[in-house]
Amino acid sequence: MKKTKQYRSPLMASIHETAEDLHGADLMNKLTMRKFDAMCLTPIPRLKPKQIRDLRLREGASQAVFARYLNVTTGLISQWERGEKHPQGTSLKLLAFGRQKWARSCCMNAEAKRVTRHHIDDRHAPESVDFST
Repeated sequence: MKKTKQYRSPLMASIHETAEDLHGADLMNKLTMRKFDAMCLTPIPRLKPKQIRDLRLREGASQAVFARYLNVTTGLISQWERGEKHPQGTSLKLLAFGRQKWARSCCMNAEAKRVTRHHIDDRHAPESVDFST
């Protein structure tokens, strides 16, 4: 599966792709490439403590289980949920991905319920209606 990057704008995408090519040809060092990453790529928004807790509870996981999912300590999950520390790096990306996945599944579930209700309503509708009168 290929990683897709989200850019701030189409112009930034073009600039970043050019920088990647220069880096790949050893014409740009790693430090400069990191600066281009920070400048061009869309940052991952920080999650509020309540959002982290809500995500964990939606998954039906205890702090210990959630910590194992993210490969962090239970204490760190507790600190995130109290706002003492904030997820960073890979943990932040995994949490953001989990939140997006949950939002998509909620939308799909809502659509499925709407379609199901519509289907049920169709089953109870009269088979034919005479409008000639």
